[in-house]
Amino acid sequence: MLWGIGVSGFCALAYEVLWTRIMVFFLGSTTYAFATMLAAFLFGIALGSMVFARWVDRMKQPVAVFGIIQLGIGLFALILMPAFEELYGMSRALQSTFGSSRFWTFFSCFLVMCLPTFLMGASFPIVTKIYTGSTRQLGKSIGNVYAVNTVGSIFGAFCAGFILIPLLGIRPSIVLTVALNSVIGCLLIWRGSGQTDTGRQLLQGLSIAMPILNAGLAIILLLTVNQPLFLKSAIFKTQRPGDTLVDYNEEVDATVTTLKDDEGVYRLYVDTNQAADASRWDSPSHRVIAHLPLLLHPRPKRALVVGFGMGLTSYSITQHGVAVDAIELSGGVISAAQKHFTHINGNVFESPLFNYKLNDGRNHILMTKTKYDMISTGIIHPLVSAGSSNIYTADFYRLCRRILAEGGIMCQWVPLHRLPEEHYKMIVRTFIEVFPETTLWYKYTPDFVILIGTLEPLRIDYKNFIARSKIASIREGLAADDLDGMSLLDSFMMGPETVRKYVGVGAVHTDNRPRLEFFRGADLVGTTTQNVSGMAEHRERVLPYLTNYGTTLAEARVVREELDTYFRATQELIRGQIAYARGQYQNAANIMNEAVRRNSADETIRYNFGVVAGLIREGAQEELRQIEQQVQQTMAKNPEDIQGHLYLATVYEHSASEYERRGEFEKAMEELGKATKELEEFLRRDPSRSDVYFILGPLYERQGNYKDALRTYQRLEQQEATAQLPAPLFAAMAQLHFQLEDLKEAEKYGQKAVAIDPNSWRAYYILANVSAEMEQPEKQIEHYENALKALDATIRTASDRTGEVTLPLQSAREQIQNELEQLKK
Repeated sequence: MLWGIGVSGFCALAYEVLWTRIMVFFLGSTTYAFATMLAAFLFGIALGSMVFARWVDRMKQPVAVFGIIQLGIGLFALILMPAFEELYGMSRALQSTFGSSRFWTFFSCFLVMCLPTFLMGASFPIVTKIYTGSTRQLGKSIGNVYAVNTVGSIFGAFCAGFILIPLLGIRPSIVLTVALNSVIGCLLIWRGSGQTDTGRQLLQGLSIAMPILNAGLAIILLLTVNQPLFLKSAIFKTQRPGDTLVDYNEEVDATVTTLKDDEGVYRLYVDTNQAADASRWDSPSHRVIAHLPLLLHPRPKRALVVGFGMGLTSYSITQHGVAVDAIELSGGVISAAQKHFTHINGNVFESPLFNYKLNDGRNHILMTKTKYDMISTGIIHPLVSAGSSNIYTADFYRLCRRILAEGGIMCQWVPLHRLPEEHYKMIVRTFIEVFPETTLWYKYTPDFVILIGTLEPLRIDYKNFIARSKIASIREGLAADDLDGMSLLDSFMMGPETVRKYVGVGAVHTDNRPRLEFFRGADLVGTTTQNVSGMAEHRERVLPYLTNYGTTLAEARVVREELDTYFRATQELIRGQIAYARGQYQNAANIMNEAVRRNSADETIRYNFGVVAGLIREGAQEELRQIEQQVQQTMAKNPEDIQGHLYLATVYEHSASEYERRGEFEKAMEELGKATKELEEFLRRDPSRSDVYFILGPLYERQGNYKDALRTYQRLEQQEATAQLPAPLFAAMAQLHFQLEDLKEAEKYGQKAVAIDPNSWRAYYILANVSAEMEQPEKQIEHYENALKALDATIRTASDRTGEVTLPLQSAREQIQNELEQLKK
């Protein structure tokens, strides 16, 4: 019996570890999520103990009942495997029906765990009943039961987490635990079978049937419920549903997943927390925490990075010729970085300057005797998981300060998104408690700031900073994020006094009082706007912190003026970033455009403007899609309305233009194909609309489909045989014949065009090209000269009408003039 209760404890804690690893994907890994899971688990056990305690004394065969309970635990653990993977959906459904409350998260957890945990709880009073033979040894007996159960629980938690998951995976480990439940259940039933033949046969039959049922269910589930858990998670379904799964590994400490989106950008997740994002938007977070502190340090030799991620920070450090120790908790992260992110981290593993250790970052800092010139804590959001905020505590910063070398720099990345302003200020306040000479840096994107902590007041050697930023390897690294030395220097936001004024007096975050881990979900909305707006009014210039920026007054004045230009333009950039964070993209684009006008040399500003402009274009695409749907709905109601085909063609053409501006030419071709199809359908039903031919022909030309373009114009020519068609049409037909190498037809239509309009310079230019192919240089010269005369007349007309000469006309004239001069030579 003691073996039975020991195995029961082993299985119970193994299930808890395995279920927790599953539920992390659906509930997250915050303090609230873990507390919810544990409370639901213990509540089920307590309820089972309380219910069975009422009638356990009336049991005639408690050993057999205990065995049946073990079989039942295994059965329900199997049946509920698919239910665990729908936990997020259940929780969301309850919250949408009854209101947003953490209670429904707890209720969802309890709902999927109630039956097996209820039976686990039922085991305690039954085993106590079996094992306590006399009242005189009651204490000893109960003590033995709980001791064995506790030892089994310890081994269960250890084996599940450290052996079964890395060896088999989470789902197979559950099946193996079910098998253990089934074996001990069968043995208990056989031992506790009743005295009557009927009772004994019934129980023994049950001990055979239920393991067979469990085995069958296990096989079915392993074959059908085998999709990686991350693909079932809330993060994947809500944020990355279109991404491709590249790699998935269930490790000892976490599940590591690598995704790739349709643009080829890789993302690395540890459980449900994004540990790395290879996109251009996210990369400044990883690069700046290396480049900025190392450029501020006059002679850095050795650096420490807490959290390796995709390795970009470590690689950036080696670009300075600085040795780096990277501390990473998860071996799966290192493996993923080696397999999928070497194009980002420059395969830093082969650098003699690089060294990594699998360890907890705090433990390394606590135990190491090495002194570092720079410490960077990596990109870890303080609210994403329980314990992630422990690298933001005053206690942690004191440990870091202990291992900083003389003149060393502490660098802390702090997010601005999904971080309430109160919590953001608490982080800064905590940092300055340990590093009073803190400076705050912001500009790159609206997502983060950098805190720079120094042991002495910060003094920046301007010439050293700029000169080192121009070293080839460093310049390359900065340029990858549209940065350079001046732009990076301009990201200075606040000095020590201003930082203290900004955050004010208040609570700090410590190991003993981890205040950051407690927050309301509603407070996570709109935090970027609040945080950036709050900082903007405190921004100050970097000039007072600079030294060695001019040996003469004139040289110093030039530097001050350049810094002033950057400062003023960045003021506009920050205003634009605030508008962007509010979702006011058009307003943000207008403000950032002004910032670009003030300082076109600042590539960081140009990048931010490009992001906003891209979002506006995406908004335009979405608007076009909505128009498309409306037109299609109208056409479905009224199939005889052929005007809808013309509307759809217009929508598709606009959509193609948007894709062309973004360089997405394959998508543009798809949209142009849709447009031509709609116009062809329109002309099939109403071939008399000559204006539609003038739309359709150029669309075919944009696709490079010259035969269909020519066929379209020929249809129009046949239809309007008695009417005089415009010269540009014949010029277009001449050009198409020329591209299709039909020189006689090209010459014929070129002459038709100039006969209608003697100022058709395009027709003369095409005729010149035809003459060149026919090896008729005299005619070629004549046509070039006629083209120039026609262009001059066109330019004069345009100038008289608008007062300006259009650039395309002037460029065309220069091109023809150059070709003519080359021919005459």
